Amino acid sequence: MGQRFTEEQLEQMIMQLEQGGLLQAPPSLERGVMEKIARLEEENQANIRFSSKTKRIFYQLKIGAAMAASLVLLALPMGHGSYEESPYGKAQQMVQEEEEKESLLDYMQQGTKILSDGVTGFSDFAMKQITEVLDYGK
Repeated sequence: MGQRFTEEQLEQMIMQLEQGGLLQAPPSLERGVMEKIARLEEENQANIRFSSKTKRIFYQLKIGAAMAASLVLLALPMGHGSYEESPYGKAQQMVQEEEEKESLLDYMQQGTKILSDGVTGFSDFAMKQITEVLDYGK
């Protein structure tokens, strides 16, 4: 695995380091570390300025403002002129026209109702016939 040094080799390496000093780090590494430290200090200062309770209140205010703005945008018709000419009015007219047209689902529901009424009527008729036959024998 790792290289094993003898006691003499280790002592020689220690002596060389003590006499020659440590290796110089590349300037980019030192600059990067210093920039990261500065960023962390700025973040810590920002966190100290606002407590978690204050941050939560600001967050709630932002959410409330966004909700209020969305409600205002929903309530105001967009466009100029009359309500019918606005995009909101046109969309509502299109929805009303679509509601007036019968769709495939409407036809299917009508057919299901007719079929279930027919089955119910037939079962009632069959039940009456069976009860008549049974009553006839008595």
